[in-house]
Amino acid sequence: MSSDASATRQPVDYFFHIPKTAGTSLTRFLESAYPKGTVFPGHLWRHLIGCRTEDVHGVRLYRGHFYGALQGFVGRPVRAFTFLRDPVERALSHHGHVLRDPTHYLHCRAVEAGSLAKYLADPILRTTVENFQVRALAMELDPVAEAADLNATQLGQGVLEQRMMTAPFDRPLQQLLDTALRRLDDMAFVGVTERYSTSLRGLCRQLDLRPPPQEQRRLNVNPGRLEAARLEPADRRALHRLTEGDQVVYRHAMRLLDQTCPDSKG
Repeated sequence: MSSDASATRQPVDYFFHIPKTAGTSLTRFLESAYPKGTVFPGHLWRHLIGCRTEDVHGVRLYRGHFYGALQGFVGRPVRAFTFLRDPVERALSHHGHVLRDPTHYLHCRAVEAGSLAKYLADPILRTTVENFQVRALAMELDPVAEAADLNATQLGQGVLEQRMMTAPFDRPLQQLLDTALRRLDDMAFVGVTERYSTSLRGLCRQLDLRPPPQEQRRLNVNPGRLEAARLEPADRRALHRLTEGDQVVYRHAMRLLDQTCPDSKG
């Protein structure tokens, strides 16, 4: 068997990064844990589409927002892992990110909305909140087909990502949940943001990576965002209603982590 043919059979690792789940912290660690030159430099579909074979030769890790379509694109077995986060905390973090980042495609709309209540009532803005982790896990959109009518400027402006993340749900919630839970079960490892240190140690054992020498500090934390404990009751109820599916997958992630790391429950 030629070396090229053998390389196509080698699995590639994939950090299935769901936004606002401590991905910046984990990505920083992963970039130091894999040999130099073996981490794909891009983290969005627009960075992958159009890549030449030589661009991905030798890649051992993809990390980013490629969701469930990566394996069919790279043509190699994929060993995926992900982190989930408490749905209300994740939603508030995403809301805070949109408000503070003037380059985010929803920033102006969010500023105009003003209150969290209006943000959650807006059909476009609430796509960053409404069962977002279920959406990311169960998504079955074809990024290449979605990008077919976009030019280079539109791709560079993030139009593809906007389309993917604001697309209406294409199936009833229960069907989406079934897909999301199955994909979690198929992953090599599932961590939880609220148990980051335990999750990181478990991931290192599962992937045979050298663990960090000391406790890892969380990065990209927004201290100015809304706090769950200070929410208006109506906003809290709305968030729980919009994240009912995410609550299910989050509890499942906790169970999977307990199975992987049985000595570190709690």
